[in-house]
Amino acid sequence: MKEFFCTHKKSTWAGGIVVSLVLVLAIFLALFDWNLFRPTLARMITAHTGRSASIDGDLRVHPWSWNPTVEVNGLRIMNPTWADRDLMFGA
Repeated sequence: MKEFFCTHKKSTWAGGIVVSLVLVLAIFLALFDWNLFRPTLARMITAHTGRSASIDGDLRVHPWSWNPTVEVNGLRIMNPTWADRDLMFGA
């Protein structure tokens, strides 16, 4: 295998680039502030449900497990104006 990489320099460069990209992606996922997505996520929820939504808490992302999870804290979805109560859902 060592002989292959010594004689095929393009393979060595390609392998190095792939390993570097994976490493950069892993560092990005580990250090990224996921709370920057709160307004975007709230707009998406509002668009899909037709109800006003807001996220007042933190977004926590756990990408390094067999079951990656996302926790949304402080999610509020409001009722339409004609409803008796303002808040439809809060978690």
